[in-house]
Amino acid sequence: MIVAIALMVNFIAAHHFIRVDLTKNQLYAISDASKTIMGDLDDIVTVKVFFSKKLPPNLFAVRQYVNDILDELSSYSKGNLIIEFLDPSNPDVQNEALGFGIPQIQMNIVEKDKLEVKNGFLGIAITYGDKKEILPVVQNLLNVEYDLVASVKKVTALEENVVGFLSGHGEPSLEQSVEVGQQGDTYSFFKKSLDRNYKVISVDLIDKEKIEDGISSTAVDNILDGINTLIIAGSKTSFSEFEKKSIDKFLINGGNLMVFLDSVDITGDLKSLVIDLNLDDFFEHYGFGIENKLILDESNETASFNQGYVNFVVPYPYWVKAINKYFKVSNPIISKLDSVIFPWTSPLKLIKTSGVVATTLVKTTDGANTVEEPFILDPGAIKNIHTKDQYPLVVLLEGKFTSYYN
Repeated sequence: MIVAIALMVNFIAAHHFIRVDLTKNQLYAISDASKTIMGDLDDIVTVKVFFSKKLPPNLFAVRQYVNDILDELSSYSKGNLIIEFLDPSNPDVQNEALGFGIPQIQMNIVEKDKLEVKNGFLGIAITYGDKKEILPVVQNLLNVEYDLVASVKKVTALEENVVGFLSGHGEPSLEQSVEVGQQGDTYSFFKKSLDRNYKVISVDLIDKEKIEDGISSTAVDNILDGINTLIIAGSKTSFSEFEKKSIDKFLINGGNLMVFLDSVDITGDLKSLVIDLNLDDFFEHYGFGIENKLILDESNETASFNQGYVNFVVPYPYWVKAINKYFKVSNPIISKLDSVIFPWTSPLKLIKTSGVVATTLVKTTDGANTVEEPFILDPGAIKNIHTKDQYPLVVLLEGKFTSYYN
């Protein structure tokens, strides 16, 4: 009977893919979003895996995980995701990999007590018709599912999703990078990451009072048409009523809005300035606000400071380190993150709004506190945190929003 049961289990396992994630936070479980995207495939997508057979021991887990996750994704695709594992030791396969733009990488392999440096491949190509997406080097296991599913979604998309970065209020540049050793902010790395799956553009909401001759008001009114997600990040100056009306119209018409804003601006010499963007009532109408306070947390990152000719590194309570324990790990937006650093951040407040559901995705630890002006930011002058509480740092609002100008 034992032999018969073993044979039956093997027979069933050979025809049905089963994988169980026993990690505490389901780090390796396929998300519901991935299952939906795979299930919605209505045509053949081919995934070509160019992994060298000889890999260093530290990369064995990468090959096994990629193999497992592709099998699982394929099982949800109803046969529309075709997986091909190709051996780059074959010259024809190697030329095919290079033709896709998958590079050879140097790998240290210990064989017979000798260290050898060999060239190998660790890349994946996703193709659909004449469209393709490439993962040149696969190393980070936590990103594999996202990278694979995002690539499949991009090659099969009928039209490209557009992400607009709002500009015109002192926001960091999307294109200009900061030279090593120089100070400054840039979103060039942010844009580079988004470019893989979206069309990213800069959007300047021109005020009607500043419209030059030759630009119609209709063109200005429709400047956000065609944008799927609008990002307001790093703004320093006040918004006009015309700009707020444009954003309001965009949101009410079904657009997605992401807000990354400071209520307090911190300069390089640790001076602070409360920022008035003329958005407080506007945001509170939709269900949230950003308080004019700063958070200190017992869970924090170290920061480097200069004092005369001396450079010292100390734990800095104003650099809040949010940890996975206080994440809404059931939400795929943050489920794969271990921690996030928030330098000089302010607490969010939630306002109950009809038709809108608010979910706190990230919170401080329960050993946090807030301070108001005047802010004492010198690391040597910060007192111990006495009043301990917990504050929301990232919030997701979903539902049917009403117009601020209704």
